[in-house]
Amino acid sequence: MTWAQRLKRVISIDVTTCNLVREVVSVDFHADFVERAGSRLALAGFTIVKVGVANAASFDPGRRF
Repeated sequence: MTWAQRLKRVISIDVTTCNLVREVVSVDFHADFVERAGSRLALAGFTIVKVGVANAASFDPGRRF
């Protein structure tokens, strides 16, 4: 069984969803990817998206969504 199969919940956010919510949090463990994604999202006008470096499988945002 892979780590993805062991996850209980998975959230997928697309551009349509970004237009319907107040905040989107995106994490990845590759710092260079996070930096590029943050820059591209800002250039595209997605100010509600927050990006950070973390392991999504064990990420704890410190609050409930």
